[in-house]
Amino acid sequence: MKARQRSRRRFPPAYPRRDLEGRVKTKGWRNIVAALVLFAWAAYSQQSDCGLPGSAGDAPCQAPAELRRQPGRTEGPARGLPVIRDLGVSPSEVEPEPRSGGTSQTLNGAGPARRVPEPTEFQRFVEQSTGQILPTFGAHLFQDVPSTFAPVDRIPVTPDYPVGPGDQLVIRGWGQIDLRVSPVVDRTGAIYIPQIGELNVAGLKFSQLQDYLKSSIGRVYRNFDLSVGMGQLRSIQVFVMGHARRPGAYTVSSLSTLVNALFASGGPDPGGSMREIRLRRADTTITAFDLYDLLLNGDKSKDKALLPGDVIYIPPVGPQVALIGSLNTPAIYELKTGATLEDALRV
Repeated sequence: MKARQRSRRRFPPAYPRRDLEGRVKTKGWRNIVAALVLFAWAAYSQQSDCGLPGSAGDAPCQAPAELRRQPGRTEGPARGLPVIRDLGVSPSEVEPEPRSGGTSQTLNGAGPARRVPEPTEFQRFVEQSTGQILPTFGAHLFQDVPSTFAPVDRIPVTPDYPVGPGDQLVIRGWGQIDLRVSPVVDRTGAIYIPQIGELNVAGLKFSQLQDYLKSSIGRVYRNFDLSVGMGQLRSIQVFVMGHARRPGAYTVSSLSTLVNALFASGGPDPGGSMREIRLRRADTTITAFDLYDLLLNGDKSKDKALLPGDVIYIPPVGPQVALIGSLNTPAIYELKTGATLEDALRV
């Protein structure tokens, strides 16, 4: 009886046995969950500096506290953000470091690996016959095109540039007049100058523009000088069709030429011709450009300026010949129709 009374005293009436057992079980589960959370956090802390990209696989893992105590190690920003040290540059002006798996252009010009094109049927035939894989002459011209070339719209305007709708003129006059206007040629080909009126300038060459404007303004004013320049130039749409690497419609600067459009489209594909690239305007062939003239002689005399709606057509490749042996450039060359062996050796 005394033992039973003592056991009853351990559990006061305010806490029945079932309620107390439930509380003990709940508290036990909470302790287990807390222990698991602490264990996971400790494991994460130990691995926070291990297995990161760029770390040696056999290097010992160190805790964050030990890393902070290492000499020469400073606490910097989060990984992936640039470190700015008294450069006078705001963080928004600095690009973050590329993440692993991406590609970036380095200062020494190294970039992502270039995709090697598949050999053509003729290249495979030459390989079976000679045991050598010869490149197609001229194909390297459109590989790894550097991005350091100035945009076409930043080069000087040539004297024979035709003024058209969308071009902006920069007109300055001094003397008896103080004229500073930058009119844009409208769709009718005219510009408006205050106190002078509308002047039709479309179709004029840039070299003719200053004399024309000076004579027109001279009907109202005397004893003045005038300077005329070009501001923002219009954009035109041209089409690159046929055996181009990226055929389609292209919006280019009005200063662009046939060669500029070829570079924009990636040039001829492996089945395209480099000897007979045609520039067609309406129903007329304006020029037939031979890339070999540019490659071998630096001749661009047949490179023509583009106009809106021009079509650049790259026909299929012509006859080909493989030249190997004691040559400056062993390669596969394209021949024009009717060419002889002497013509091939002359290339």
